[in-house]
Amino acid sequence: MLLRLRRGFTNNLDLTDEHKVQIYTQLCESVSLRDISYWIEVLFAAGIATLGLVLNSPAVIIGAMLISPLMGPILANGMGLAAGDVVLWLRAAFNLLLSCSLAIVFATILVVIVPFKEITPKFWLEPTLPFWI
Repeated sequence: MLLRLRRGFTNNLDLTDEHKVQIYTQLCESVSLRDISYWIEVLFAAGIATLGLVLNSPAVIIGAMLISPLMGPILANGMGLAAGDVVLWLRAAFNLLLSCSLAIVFATILVVIVPFKEITPKFWLEPTLPFWI
């Protein structure tokens, strides 16, 4: 029953085998560590999100999420798990971990450099403040 439902679903998508291979290849390429434009986009997204937090602007933070290139490794992670491709899953997980680590380190450096040191009103409304405040 489940197999029949799956076949019916995939038949309605009109996916050819060539298209499936193309999607798989694109996802494999999206976890490449050699793509300099990917790393620049990660830094820009982290910088914009950090400035949005410092300036207390939710719209800027949402804008940073929109330009963040992390969707490629997230999709590749899901594809690796769904297809049982351990190599793709490990590459995607490592890329995602490295990207998030780079974004956190860059945001930390940016906060130290930026002259804004006031605590925003929304931050005071939080029920628990971090230990470094």
